[in-house]
Amino acid sequence: MLRPFLGLSLAACATGLTACQGGIGVTDASSYGSTTQNPSSDPTSNSNSNSEPTTAGTSSGGSGGTGDASSSGSSGPTSGSSGAVTSGPTSGPTTSASTGDTTTGGPASCLDVSTRDYGDCDAFLGYAYDGISCRAFAGCDCAPNCEHFFPSALDCATGCAADGGCNEAAIQPAFLAMAPIEIGTYCDEVDACAIQDSDAANWLAALFPGLSCEGAGPCQMGQACAVQFAGMIDASQWEKLCAASLLPNAELYCVVFGP
Repeated sequence: MLRPFLGLSLAACATGLTACQGGIGVTDASSYGSTTQNPSSDPTSNSNSNSEPTTAGTSSGGSGGTGDASSSGSSGPTSGSSGAVTSGPTSGPTTSASTGDTTTGGPASCLDVSTRDYGDCDAFLGYAYDGISCRAFAGCDCAPNCEHFFPSALDCATGCAADGGCNEAAIQPAFLAMAPIEIGTYCDEVDACAIQDSDAANWLAALFPGLSCEGAGPCQMGQACAVQFAGMIDASQWEKLCAASLLPNAELYCVVFGP
């Protein structure tokens, strides 16, 4: 049974646990902050967990692709988790379904780890893919999936996107744009939604340097942050949009204002 991260140290669990190899292992949760969030108002919250660590990384993310918002020179959040989109296989699944499992040896970053029971402890195990997005998990021990856990949601999302993973359901058309949104689609603007200064805004700023957020636009929650201006979505930009789609409670729109 998965338990929400409550910010308790691993000492609250039974002693004698073995640290995981090849992943972040069992982490002492006392080093992480925890804030109870309102799922109806904060895009960083997740309905499968009562609370998640809210600490975002601070290193800069990768550079933008064609039509990236960085070309605007607009200022925006400058902090974000490490883990710029890295190179990887260009083929792979483009749905929110899991792209691997422990028996087939699928891509580590896209394995659905939510089917395993990690114990009744409250130690923060890391962020991992749950079949839809990358979210925080807690338990006693990450085994047997230690290599599938990451220190931040952005690390998990960028790794999964590089392996071909994408939650296309989170990338929607707005105004005059038509579904489906995919490589080759023209958008007057591509917006990602986030609450100002939230973890989500910092993650997006790491993915899209020069992020500019203002107004609500088509967003159901938070501000509309322009991650691409007028142009076609190319393969490089699509991978970054897929990474953004795998962040907790992602909401992205391809906007077309007129003919």
